[in-house]
Amino acid sequence: MTTPFKQAGFEELVQFLDRPVGSPLAWDAIAARVPWHAEMAASSQDPVYHAEGDVWTHTVMVVEALRQDPALWDLSDFDRQALLVTALLHDVAKPETRLEEFSTELGRLKVSNPHHALKGARASWAFLWKLGADVEMRERVFALIAWHQRVFHVLSKPEPRDEFISFSHLATWRDLVMLAQADNRGRISPNTEETAIELECVRLAAEEFGCLDTPWAFSNDEARVIFCRETGKSPFYEPRPPAGSRVFVLSGIPGSGKNTYAAKAFPGLPQVSFDDLREDEDDPGRVMQLGYERAREHLRKKQAFVWNATNTNKLMRDRIISLARSYDAHVEVHALDTPYQTVLKQNRDRLAQVPEEAIERFIDRWQPPTPLEAHQVFWVSPDHTLRPAFANLGAATAPAPAAP
Repeated sequence: MTTPFKQAGFEELVQFLDRPVGSPLAWDAIAARVPWHAEMAASSQDPVYHAEGDVWTHTVMVVEALRQDPALWDLSDFDRQALLVTALLHDVAKPETRLEEFSTELGRLKVSNPHHALKGARASWAFLWKLGADVEMRERVFALIAWHQRVFHVLSKPEPRDEFISFSHLATWRDLVMLAQADNRGRISPNTEETAIELECVRLAAEEFGCLDTPWAFSNDEARVIFCRETGKSPFYEPRPPAGSRVFVLSGIPGSGKNTYAAKAFPGLPQVSFDDLREDEDDPGRVMQLGYERAREHLRKKQAFVWNATNTNKLMRDRIISLARSYDAHVEVHALDTPYQTVLKQNRDRLAQVPEEAIERFIDRWQPPTPLEAHQVFWVSPDHTLRPAFANLGAATAPAPAAP
């Protein structure tokens, strides 16, 4: 799902959305700034549960329903604007994922959109990055879109508490429920009243678990990593800190400046660099094998090292993090937040350029790292200062990165 680059900035988009309830929105102007508008307007939905019609019609109704919620206007400017942008983009992947099939249970054709939430979250992340939205805004919108379907089913999970705890480290349940309520009101369906009651139960459950508007307080970083990466673990567990290596996992689009940052931030530390490995080996499979062999050598010695690869999606990061965890390592993710045009320029200035088509494929698969993955996760700004990821939650200040 390629996200085109648009010159119109993020602030302009927000100005069109964040207007008082009495001021009508300029929907033609807003539509012109949403790259997927035409596809959304042409994509029909389930005739029973979305009788309002196409995806764009639903989107407009959701945004307007959100604007009618008095609670929206009690929020901070940031929280309010993040919710409005999320409502606008929450279903952008529906056209791409549309599936129409006969349901024997319903006795009719049913329209669904499997996996549209995560696909839409990734597309929105890339779109907002290209627009120039700051990383805090991108994180919030990504988390809310990625989870906007899960909120409707959370109470039917075997362990609902685990879901409440995990999401509380990405965004607030207060905002997720508010979005879901607008999503429910912004459709024509026979079950909207029933769904509204269920969503109020979700809100009450989040409040009961202490996760409505603050993150769950784990005893330490290791407790959070164990709980989020392993099934069936207690959130009250108080483990000892890791005793193995310190592993610094870099993450960034080609051209984002990973090598420059690694040289400045970790002088003297050994690196497992896939760029370096490719100089001596052409076979991608062999390059991967050599990389993991070298990582194991450092892990056996309990030696700190840098894992220097793109690692732009969770699956790629999980492989090295899982390996490091098996050796009782402390893992930090350092993700480079480099502007889009800077990435393209730095790539053109490289000796070994990456085709821009390949860079766009990396961008389309880009999934920001979260505190659910590692002990510490940081965004690296262009001046190489660090900001804890997903920290704009009202939580305590995150600790500084560990010394190499």
